[in-house]
Amino acid sequence: MRRPAITAMSIWGGGIRRRTRSALSTIIIGAAAAFALATGAHSQDLKLINPGELTVVSLADQPGTSFVDAKGEVQGMAVDLMNAIAGKLGVKVTYRTAPIATVISAVSVNQYDTAAAGLAVTEERKKSVDFSIPWNYGQLTVIVRNKLSSNDVEGLKGKTLGVITGSVQEQYARANFGGVDIKNFQQQPAMVNALLANQIDALMVGSYDGSTYLARYPELSVPFVSSSDVYNAFPVAKTRPEFLAAMNRAMEELFDDGTWMKIYKKWYATIAVPKQLLEQHPKLKQQ
Repeated sequence: MRRPAITAMSIWGGGIRRRTRSALSTIIIGAAAAFALATGAHSQDLKLINPGELTVVSLADQPGTSFVDAKGEVQGMAVDLMNAIAGKLGVKVTYRTAPIATVISAVSVNQYDTAAAGLAVTEERKKSVDFSIPWNYGQLTVIVRNKLSSNDVEGLKGKTLGVITGSVQEQYARANFGGVDIKNFQQQPAMVNALLANQIDALMVGSYDGSTYLARYPELSVPFVSSSDVYNAFPVAKTRPEFLAAMNRAMEELFDDGTWMKIYKKWYATIAVPKQLLEQHPKLKQQ
């Protein structure tokens, strides 16, 4: 069989193709290296506990917000938001669960970079850590199984109210609910079971946690909520201003590009978006 003739043009063309492929490979490798260097440098600028990785503490028992599902995986709105923030920052996330009572102190000493949980911002907590911009608003909600004599704090007097140790609900109840027996619990499921078994008369949780329990247990009801709104934000040690600033920038992007709204509707589709967030982030009204 006759071989095709090798011409100067075929040699020249092959050389161009090889040189072009070589040039493209150089460009691609160079771009990838530049991206890796930029991402690495950026994560170093954040001064994370572990470079390139967010070390985050979450909760096991905050339904819809921060919890561990039946498969042992961390889930919830706060967790989804933290994953999205990590994506904006170009880092991965590692989660570890802990009781809410230990979260603020652990973040304050840089045991964790931050916390993916429904943590209400209080003046007391701000003494220990700094907080991101708000990512949600809610109210402190009292839930009962049996009706109170009146739908206010007076109806709670002489009754036993369950709260989670270290929570903003505990702080609020002890400061404002005189004549009420405050009973501490370490986890929400145990507290809810105590209410269902009539071992306590009422419990107090955040409004988003409360909505989950009300949907799950139709025999429960809400006699009243706190008179003032509270907001949730992510805590950061006071020694980490660079990280806090980067987190806030990432969160602003999530509010503007539709990511926050998508996550909110995933977990709380039946609850209206808080008016405070609509005022703070006008683009939410168009999403």
